[in-house]
Amino acid sequence: MALARVLAGTAKTPAYFLGGYSASKAALHGFFDTFRAELRATGRGNVSVSLLVLGMIGTDEVLSAPELQSMAMPVSQCAKAMVCAERAREDEAFLPRYLWAFVRLNAFVPGVTDWVMRAMFVNRVPEFVKRIAELRASA
Repeated sequence: MALARVLAGTAKTPAYFLGGYSASKAALHGFFDTFRAELRATGRGNVSVSLLVLGMIGTDEVLSAPELQSMAMPVSQCAKAMVCAERAREDEAFLPRYLWAFVRLNAFVPGVTDWVMRAMFVNRVPEFVKRIAELRASA
């Protein structure tokens, strides 16, 4: 039996204006990583846990911002990759794949990933950042 859990990449990389959301995803990573280890340690290897770490996916909301379209993974391609990762019983899969490098870079050189996030979102897409801040303020 395979158990797949979809988690946002914000659990492992900086995400402006999404601190609470990022923290909840990081907690789920910790829980499911531990759950996987406990299953293996107790000889229940027939159950696998795959964490699917998602970055920018081409949902309607993302595609509504033209500046983000080039960075987004198409939904159909993401769905196929999710099924493949689960069938292969991968411990962790990053979608889009470039997210893996970004997460690893953040682990070793966090200042660089913060600079990249500012360049991608704050400097390049100020309207997007403004929308997130407004939504957060109205909640």
